[in-house]
Amino acid sequence: MNEQPLAPTISYAGPGKRLGGFVIDLMILTLLALVLIPLTGVQLDDPETLGSTSAFRFANLAMVGVYQIGFIATRGQTPGKMLVSTKVVDAVTHQLPSLTGAVMRFVVPSAAAFIPVGGGLITMLVYAWLLWDPRRQGLHDKAANTVVIDV
Repeated sequence: MNEQPLAPTISYAGPGKRLGGFVIDLMILTLLALVLIPLTGVQLDDPETLGSTSAFRFANLAMVGVYQIGFIATRGQTPGKMLVSTKVVDAVTHQLPSLTGAVMRFVVPSAAAFIPVGGGLITMLVYAWLLWDPRRQGLHDKAANTVVIDV
């Protein structure tokens, strides 16, 4: 008999683990923002300028982008994903996603969030899609051709 080696079994990360990693990353990014906000010239004690300053919005988007894209493209894991034992991989090869894939995973939900009317709902749909997808892919995963697996 000519036996073929078995392909490794992939376990797609569930919504709870993915949410846990997201929350951890959000806490880390919030702490970073509190350190970096003063560098943008935004006054933390002035809620009006804090919410509307273009410099703050750009700096925050850039910080989140560098964090997400950098970690996903180089390790497949943000610190939050590391702590909950999940990893982003290419949906076909199960290797690290390409830089383009990492960028797409960030751009899709970020772009949706900037839609003036209904953007928040669209962003929620991007992430909620994994609840009924057989490979637990959000729309950002589909656009990037990635899956999130248990490690």
